[in-house]
Amino acid sequence: MRKFRLGPGEGGQIQLRISGPDGDELRRMATAVMGIMREEGAKGIRDEWREKVKVVRPLMAEAQARQLGIDRPMLATQLQAAFQGTQTGVYRERDE
Repeated sequence: MRKFRLGPGEGGQIQLRISGPDGDELRRMATAVMGIMREEGAKGIRDEWREKVKVVRPLMAEAQARQLGIDRPMLATQLQAAFQGTQTGVYRERDE
């Protein structure tokens, strides 16, 4: 009998930690290290970096917004409504 492991589980037999301030450089170094480990015959190599995700960062044209009477709080409210929704009421049924 042997222990059944499902998923990533606990840490591997060999662990390496690379730290620093530049995320792009750390990703590059991690890829290089994993390549070296593969060449040496290591199996089940994984890292804890998740895939990069695109982030929406709106830029407000201050002058044009002022002419239209739009300010930052109004824009923030509309963006929140567009991405997360807005509570418009509460549904109640008898005492619930």
